[in-house]
Amino acid sequence: MRVFYVHEMLGGSDHEFVVNAYTRLLNRWPDEGGYRHYLARVQGRPDLRRETVIEIGTSEEARNLGITLREEVEDGAEAPPGPALGLQASSARTTAVLAEIEELRRRLAEAGPDEAQAALERAEAGLRRLRAELDALHHDVCVALRQTMRDRLAGR
Repeated sequence: MRVFYVHEMLGGSDHEFVVNAYTRLLNRWPDEGGYRHYLARVQGRPDLRRETVIEIGTSEEARNLGITLREEVEDGAEAPPGPALGLQASSARTTAVLAEIEELRRRLAEAGPDEAQAALERAEAGLRRLRAELDALHHDVCVALRQTMRDRLAGR
């Protein structure tokens, strides 16, 4: 029996998410039809990732592989390491930055040239900070994925 925690598989780009779900849960690369189906389903819809992991992880193929999915960590146990641990904070930050951008758009529509230039500079600084955060998150996800693949290849 192989146990997976749903929250560990929610990170990455839409493409990475689908590939990771297949490779981790089903121990294989996604077939063309399955890849297209799940990518279309979650593309731009991170709210559908959890149910997609559950659908793949409870499929007949997954059951035949002895997969068990867990929604939460059992009482007293520590959360297993995984790329999704920092994702909630990053997702919240991304939402906050998008809200800031919308507010700036509204204010720029009403602003004079000097105020617009200052707002643009603040927005660009915020976007540079967000890019650095996303780069760090991407690095963490890649490291975790490499370790997962090493563990899988070593039979752990």
